[in-house]
Amino acid sequence: MFELKYKIKLNDENKPYIELDGKGAENPEHKFACFELSRYILHGILQNNEKREKKLDDQILNNLMITFDTISKISDEMSELLKNQMEKLGEVSLEFNRDYDLIVSNYDNLLALKSENLINNTGDKTFRRTEGLKVLVFEEMMVYELIGGVSNDHWDGKSYYKK
Repeated sequence: MFELKYKIKLNDENKPYIELDGKGAENPEHKFACFELSRYILHGILQNNEKREKKLDDQILNNLMITFDTISKISDEMSELLKNQMEKLGEVSLEFNRDYDLIVSNYDNLLALKSENLINNTGDKTFRRTEGLKVLVFEEMMVYELIGGVSNDHWDGKSYYKK
């Protein structure tokens, strides 16, 4: 989970602008969130225009659609880069000795895990359902590891407290 902090300040012309706090401006996930929020807002404006009695001027509408398209393309590219980064971090994590990779609330959620794009609880890594994947089942406080295969029959559980 990421937290985006910002301040609203005034520039030299007394116009408000947003300044990201701390290292937020360098964080690619925060930049991605800003593009996604912009796309969401523009999509809302374009959709609401259809419902309005007084429609936006054609030139303004055209500019908004071009802006939406451009932001969408940039956001999609950023999305692909972030996905690749998350997958690489997940693969690296599998190589190191660790207690678990993912957390699920109960055993049924463990059995329901899909085969790809499993996102960890901090949202910075993705995993595939591969041998060696370790999942903490919170309700039981058991860590299950895939051993000898990737189907539900291959989960081997150990108490999280017994090391």
